[in-house]
Amino acid sequence: MKVKCQVIFLSDFPVFLEDGNSTIISTPNFPFNYPQNYNGEWKFVATDGFLLNFTAFFLEHRFDFLYIWNGPHSNVTNQTALTGMIDVSKVYVFEQPFLHLHFTSDETIQEYGFRLEITAANTSSLDTLTVGESITISFTAIPSFFHNDGSYIYEEWRFFSKTGFQVNVTALNTSNSYTYLDIWNGMSQDQPDFVNRFKGLVDNGINYAFDKPFLRIYFRLSLEGISEDIGPWVLPYIDYYVHHGVWGYNFNVDILVKNVTSIIGESK
Repeated sequence: MKVKCQVIFLSDFPVFLEDGNSTIISTPNFPFNYPQNYNGEWKFVATDGFLLNFTAFFLEHRFDFLYIWNGPHSNVTNQTALTGMIDVSKVYVFEQPFLHLHFTSDETIQEYGFRLEITAANTSSLDTLTVGESITISFTAIPSFFHNDGSYIYEEWRFFSKTGFQVNVTALNTSNSYTYLDIWNGMSQDQPDFVNRFKGLVDNGINYAFDKPFLRIYFRLSLEGISEDIGPWVLPYIDYYVHHGVWGYNFNVDILVKNVTSIIGESK
């Protein structure tokens, strides 16, 4: 679920954003000129931190400001002050779970203002990639860092870029319906419309375009057939099953960061 908030005037009641959820805020009348002598506030709370992605920004230089504070207290030490024109390709990363924004204008020149997407995210778990950069995720054996939940083991990867991703599933082989690869266009697990699920045998090399700045890849490997409690000592046996065809599964995913303007393949 996406939360959309309006201007909050001097409120002590912040909006809570769940991890992976976003909201868009903007100056009044955007993209037309904002009013004079304006003061507006937005406050947010998250579990971890925030990513701020401006799509437009133009304020009267040195007279109109957007102040951003990250932390439970609004003071100079944790303040970011933006005015004039800024580079909207920059993504602002804030690691504290409290975010306070204050926009103020004077009585003279008014510009078109700003538009900003705020996303709650565990910033320490994101790999940030730039346009043209590529990475490959492969699986042929069970690495020691996989999490286990008794009946299955899993791992996930999270990526962030300003422009979106092109993803190519070049190979996939899963042996049962409980083993699958999920690729999310966005970070939230509560948005089924934005997930592509792959299982069975895939060898088509189709490119999928994901237009959101977050990419979440989740691999779930069922341990169906093993009755014992799963512990580290079991992993070598699972690897043996993989290599000897008892469980035939592997995948290879190529990720390319690019400016996504249209959807390719079946991506949502």
